[in-house]
Amino acid sequence: MSLSNPHFNKTTKSWRLRTISHPEFTELYFLFYENKRKVVPKSIKQILKSPLSLAIWFMDDETKGPQKGYTLNNQNFTLEENKFLVEILKCNFGLEFVSIHRDKKYYRLYIKRKSANKFADLIRP
Repeated sequence: MSLSNPHFNKTTKSWRLRTISHPEFTELYFLFYENKRKVVPKSIKQILKSPLSLAIWFMDDETKGPQKGYTLNNQNFTLEENKFLVEILKCNFGLEFVSIHRDKKYYRLYIKRKSANKFADLIRP
């Protein structure tokens, strides 16, 4: 379901590909968007429960962060939604050391070094 083969961007050190429109993606759009605003759905605890779902989230737009941790770029989500995601990461994956960082006027999650190895072990496969 790709319009292009994956390619590596040397400047950003990231992989990119373009996907096609598909009804399954449309269904996800309506789950994660309300009034054209990206939201954390109330059912995220059931959606984000497998290491594969966590890996897909990470591969979307996340990065290895400072001090050997990982940054989850959630700048579209409110502070309350990010707090909810911290609880989900703790409950579903046992990631105890996750903090919310302010990025200008937005927020993102940082998986601290103390949970970084556990996080990497979860998403690596």
